[in-house]
Amino acid sequence: MAKKKHRRRSLAGTHLFQDSRTGVYIWRRTDPSSGKRTKRSTRSKNLEVALRKAAQFEEEFDRSRAGLKSFDCWRKELAPLIGGWLEARAEVVAEKTLAQNHMNLVRALDELNLVRAADLDDVPRLHDRLLALGRRTGRSKKNLLRCYQHPLKQFSRWLAGNRRHLDRDPLSSWEPIRTEPTKPDRRVFLPEEVARAFFAVDRLDEHHGQALRLRPTFLAFLIVAPREGALISRDIGDLRLQERRLHLGEGVGKKRRGAGSLDPKTARELASYVGNRSSGPLFLSSMGKRWTAKRVLGRWKQAFSLAIVDELWPEDASQDLGVAYLVSRSLMSGCVRVSKGGNPNLIRPETRERLRTLERRVQTLCEELHDDWRERLLGVDVHAFRKTHSTWAESQGVPRSAIDKQCGWSGPEQGVSMEILRIVAGSKTGRSHYRDLNSRLFDSNQSALAVRNLLDEATAKLISEGRSLLLPFTKDSGAAGTQAG
Repeated sequence: MAKKKHRRRSLAGTHLFQDSRTGVYIWRRTDPSSGKRTKRSTRSKNLEVALRKAAQFEEEFDRSRAGLKSFDCWRKELAPLIGGWLEARAEVVAEKTLAQNHMNLVRALDELNLVRAADLDDVPRLHDRLLALGRRTGRSKKNLLRCYQHPLKQFSRWLAGNRRHLDRDPLSSWEPIRTEPTKPDRRVFLPEEVARAFFAVDRLDEHHGQALRLRPTFLAFLIVAPREGALISRDIGDLRLQERRLHLGEGVGKKRRGAGSLDPKTARELASYVGNRSSGPLFLSSMGKRWTAKRVLGRWKQAFSLAIVDELWPEDASQDLGVAYLVSRSLMSGCVRVSKGGNPNLIRPETRERLRTLERRVQTLCEELHDDWRERLLGVDVHAFRKTHSTWAESQGVPRSAIDKQCGWSGPEQGVSMEILRIVAGSKTGRSHYRDLNSRLFDSNQSALAVRNLLDEATAKLISEGRSLLLPFTKDSGAAGTQAG
């Protein structure tokens, strides 16, 4: 029987031709207006597959001739585009922030395996991949949001802005990661915790080489018990040393300002802190400027974290304040960091081995302390100083009315003593029958003095025990008279 011959299919009208060397079908078209020839490989030797690819090429060719963007933009590699994004960001952020943005974006692209623009288009897969990264590395959701999702969304928005690289923003529908509540119920600090945290503030000042002391700011929060905005807005002239009082300004509505009374010891320390300054902010940040609410909270949580690490330090571990600082910083950031940075190619092999050994030690301590550290840090913020002041003073037998006057509280939930005082002082009959407005019941100085005495007792106890890494001297050095601050 004669063998049936297969008739070869004609390629006429398909704009395809077959490469004689490889057998791969090539699509080719010439733009009649410009005469420019476009040639693209279908990467297939199968005619049916090549025809489907050619149909896609025809659609993109027609879009390009009509002046519309083709799908080529989604094949662009992302890494070379980072430089343009940084140039745009340089106009709105500081140089230090720009370097942080660059590091976060490069790390996000690398760890999430995002190579081309098309990789950004599958939002559900990208979201699941990011959450899996958090579970694998132990990063918190807040860290994933700040260091991964935010940089990627900013970068994607810039790529689509003015259609400079993409015809739309692929991450515009990516919802922010739901994080844990950032403001848990505030708790009361124990005297030993505050004394240890104040030592941590001093050690952090030394570690960062800061000449401006930060302890007076947090001491004022504890003794005066003001609202955060009231304290950081104070100027030099608001410190009334003759009256032993810090003027906190006028109240706003129901938010009354407290009496601002200072005990004698705190007043002397604040006078020494101010020194020869005659104008400007009363309390200065480490940068020599007025505090911001975010910076105050950050420095206090950093100090309190170090104090918790110091208190939970294992008895069988060697005493090393430098390692304790690294452990606290790693717990705060969610990842172990022991290197000071620099070019890794210029580090000696023995230095690399030393850093690896240190990293393993910090990792072990972080795993051991993490659960207790996290539980103790819940509810720690600057506003908790007011609750702490009230609790300490009441435990020392200070009348509720004096505490309310110091804190500026009024209302049934905090006690009605301030409201009673207002009624008595504003009434002609009340003034004629009740003249003892200087009574101890309304003496806010008692509240400040009781809190300071409790703090000094806790500080003396901490020094006498001598088991803290944060003490400036040890018992063996003969520094029994070490002063707090």
